[in-house]
Amino acid sequence: MMKSVLIRCSVLSFMGLLSLSCATPYGDGQLKYKGRTNYLLQFAKPLTPQRISDVYDHTIVKSYRVKSDCQPFCPQVDAWQYQFRGSDGELIVGSKPISSKKKYWKNEHEARILVVSLFGKNPIYLKGMLDFFESLRFLKEVNHIQDPVWGYETFTFRVYVPRRNPKRLAFLGEIGGALPESYVKQLLELGCEIVYVDNAQKNVKLDATFWRFLIAAEEMPEGEKIRYLVRDADWKLTAGEAFAVGEWIDSNIRFHRMNLNGACIAPVTASLWGGFHVGKESLFDDLHTFIESYPYRLEYGDDELFIRDIIWPRMKYSGSVLTHYDLSGWKTWFGNPFVGSCEQPTQKYCDAIKPGGVCEDRLLPDDVIFPAVALGMRATLDELKADPTYFDMHLETERGKRVRKALSVDHK
Repeated sequence: MMKSVLIRCSVLSFMGLLSLSCATPYGDGQLKYKGRTNYLLQFAKPLTPQRISDVYDHTIVKSYRVKSDCQPFCPQVDAWQYQFRGSDGELIVGSKPISSKKKYWKNEHEARILVVSLFGKNPIYLKGMLDFFESLRFLKEVNHIQDPVWGYETFTFRVYVPRRNPKRLAFLGEIGGALPESYVKQLLELGCEIVYVDNAQKNVKLDATFWRFLIAAEEMPEGEKIRYLVRDADWKLTAGEAFAVGEWIDSNIRFHRMNLNGACIAPVTASLWGGFHVGKESLFDDLHTFIESYPYRLEYGDDELFIRDIIWPRMKYSGSVLTHYDLSGWKTWFGNPFVGSCEQPTQKYCDAIKPGGVCEDRLLPDDVIFPAVALGMRATLDELKADPTYFDMHLETERGKRVRKALSVDHK
């Protein structure tokens, strides 16, 4: 059943018949054409700030493309070198992932990796990445956490960045969009793992946003577990997200998505999902091939289009998905571009592909805030810190106590 759904959606997307034409299984097990347009959005969009309007200029919403934006020479994904500093300060260099090796785990029972893609020299993203680290510290301060390592500090940040593979240097020259070398060194000093990726093009573009997805297919030794979070480089950690991730870790449910914005452009936000697997991952063993052959790679929102077409159906097929969500209301009525674009209740959509799993929807506590508008408008960290309630996780509650334990180094 799952393979037929994947083929159905993928073939249609290859033909350019995107959101309004992708056949999607519904809870009654029947395939129906999903995507009836929400006409209320046409009234709301002109009244929104430019940043929000730009969001709706999104592949899934606007695009009815009939041809690829990159074929016949779509970017390759050659993750050719990994760099990481061990606890002794020595720089380790290799052709395979380093930080997911057991000797470098920050949690006693599993590898925890947070992945981002970062390219170019835009200070919004370069400083934003550093502010991301600072938000981890501030969250601990607000919640009076004294543990030396806690929360997202139990994850190693892995940063996928462009750099030309020496074997292509003579032919293509240096890759356009590479990070300043001094900045890469700074990330290494902060404990990040750096992955150099060559796309075999003269310049790196939005195809780089796909690189972070490679984590879902990372092969681990038999019996060893890897847990990963996929995020944007300029993100900021706030209470709602940290609480949701803690509950996901505590749940032992395999995949996690957060529909906390009130409205869903797509069923999975490219920068707000995660998963885990043990040993060799079978669901995504062909992920690298799918990324390289995907015909839409260069426009804003193509990464979420890929998740909708390729990754999300497999998450549902696993029968193990936890969704943290915001209460429906006017934001959903006006904001969802298509009816059913959130694909909730999650159990209904999981059962349509493979009945019998555990796919759960869960609300955050009322007093734990996810500042969706501020984050979506890319508020600075200083602007967010001006309201400490954005960071208060209320860990004194029963749910909060479980979250606090889940985000520790010894949680199993």
